[in-house]
Amino acid sequence: MSVYQSKAVRKALGYQEPKEKKESGRKADPKKHDIMIVQIISGKVNEATDPNGLSDPYVRIGKAENDSIFASRWLCETPVQEKTLSPTWNFEEEVIVNKKLTKLVLELWDKDTFRNDFIGRAYIDISKVTDLIRVQETIKVYKDEEKTKETGSVYVNINKLRLGGAF
Repeated sequence: MSVYQSKAVRKALGYQEPKEKKESGRKADPKKHDIMIVQIISGKVNEATDPNGLSDPYVRIGKAENDSIFASRWLCETPVQEKTLSPTWNFEEEVIVNKKLTKLVLELWDKDTFRNDFIGRAYIDISKVTDLIRVQETIKVYKDEEKTKETGSVYVNINKLRLGGAF
């Protein structure tokens, strides 16, 4: 899917548009920032976290290292997919990242009424993402840093928004 398709085409293909965000006042400086297109397509939860034998999974992606104590770590979050171990989000959002950032953190969570359950985490290397090269893979998530047991996976596409110029 081209990142340049209209909202109507993306909606027809099943992609969920990002929630309306309040204007933060922070603008992308082309010398310091890249605009990345993050697509979170689908996933798998290996073990149910709810008593009904299912989960209510969602994903959030953020900066692996924070560039400021005032900056938000989390860049985007999918809607919750209720009662499933095989969620399909078809979620897409544009995010602004510092050009120095080399890794993103992806976390898979189960939404609950009182306290959400952590399913797993993984890191995504974005250092090689260019106008022509993208990250397009199934990312395995683990509950612990030692990666002893895979707890799920998330299929993602991440590419850099091409600003101006010809194709």
